[in-house]
Amino acid sequence: MTGRLTYRLARLARWCTHRATVLLYTVDLRAPLPPAPLPRRPILIEPITPANLPRAREMEPDYRIARFRQFLLDSDAGYFALLDGHVVHRSWVQFGPRIVQQHHDLAPYRLNEHEAYIHFCETAPAARGLGIYPAVLAHILRELKMKSVHRCYIATTADNTASQRGIEKVGFKLFLRTEIKVVLGHIHRHAVLLCAAS
Repeated sequence: MTGRLTYRLARLARWCTHRATVLLYTVDLRAPLPPAPLPRRPILIEPITPANLPRAREMEPDYRIARFRQFLLDSDAGYFALLDGHVVHRSWVQFGPRIVQQHHDLAPYRLNEHEAYIHFCETAPAARGLGIYPAVLAHILRELKMKSVHRCYIATTADNTASQRGIEKVGFKLFLRTEIKVVLGHIHRHAVLLCAAS
């Protein structure tokens, strides 16, 4: 079965029946950030451009390249982390004002002007546990701060504790908890605001 077909079947299954708890975190970039965590091994973080986008194939199936190309056309920012010269992590950033989609398009959230949303982050399995994810997040936050972004958001799920640890390590605070239940295409959401964004 091809990667694209597997993706589409998984997406269809989510629209039939699915439960998740989505955690939305936020950080105020007008305030001082904590010290950037260092990865356990040296990495190079570089922006994703049309020229280096094909390098995503070092850790991605081919069908994702078209999606990433669309991200660039939408003026999103992307970042690769290279370990020993190989792409082992990618993260993407969307900028407001716009509506962003958390957790497989099941939890929309509106970004205002001067706000950003980090999403589509993944570290290659062989490079996990090296502190690469928080190092990349810290790098992105500092770049956003220089671009006059006032607030940044990122989401994960309640069962992804490794992602939560990386997110919290760079200064994000839990902001919104959304319970999602999908039954035969009907989406039920219950959101609980956990802290006010100043």
